[in-house]
Amino acid sequence: MSEKYKILDIPFTGLSEAEILGLLQEHCARAQPEQLFLATPNPEILLAAINNGKLKQIISGQSFNIPDGNGIIWANYYLRTSRKIRSKMLLAIWGVISLLAFAFRRKNSDKPFSKAIHGSDLSMQICLDPQLCRQGVFLLGNSLGLASNTATLAARKLLQLNPALIISGHLDCPADSASAVKEINKSGAKILLVAFGAPAQEIWLAENLPQLQHVKIAMGVGGTFDFIAGIMPRAPLWMRKTGLEWLYRLYRQPRKRLKRIFNALVVFPSTIIKKRIAEKK
Repeated sequence: MSEKYKILDIPFTGLSEAEILGLLQEHCARAQPEQLFLATPNPEILLAAINNGKLKQIISGQSFNIPDGNGIIWANYYLRTSRKIRSKMLLAIWGVISLLAFAFRRKNSDKPFSKAIHGSDLSMQICLDPQLCRQGVFLLGNSLGLASNTATLAARKLLQLNPALIISGHLDCPADSASAVKEINKSGAKILLVAFGAPAQEIWLAENLPQLQHVKIAMGVGGTFDFIAGIMPRAPLWMRKTGLEWLYRLYRQPRKRLKRIFNALVVFPSTIIKKRIAEKK
């Protein structure tokens, strides 16, 4: 494993997307590996964990959290570059300056922990990878989401993109469905993608993963199936590469996204800066 980076007491891996895929390939090649639970915390999830003890316990105990959001990368940059600053006022000023500078810089550095890894991108790469796609993938979707059959639609689209993909099963159901564990075990899938949304998917995996007999890798993927199925279009590639996907999502869903964007762009940075100032007292 790579060096761990802690943001609000939550550890993150510093591996790149390519390194993570390589690790997953090695993991699946083992005869009887421990189950690997990949979580994808973003700034909103970290804020939720402050007031949700169960969620914080789950993700703080994870050895493999992936930084799903540029806010996570900024937070690490700010915390690292502000170590020698003693003045509380200068800490606040540097927080604002670094945030603005980070928002407009190109996010294409090859340095460790310098680029967000979105769960939607990683899960797609898993399904396209020549080795991982043959392990048997199960798609568990939320029937109470934007559509009642997102997992089914996503499975069809993924098979069009990669005919070699082995989809062991797919199911759309509420997060409290009693049939999910039975269906996943029956499928024999080794890779499980759960799209209940946070924190429901993290809590569901923490409670049910030990009961899944064949699953080697499990990952919460949020709204990924909506993107794959075309129910919710992704932002143009140039916006994703420059960290402006949030702006596209705000345009597409202004009522739903406004509070979430405010939390990510205002509340989360403020929380990080206040915590750093408090540490200097």
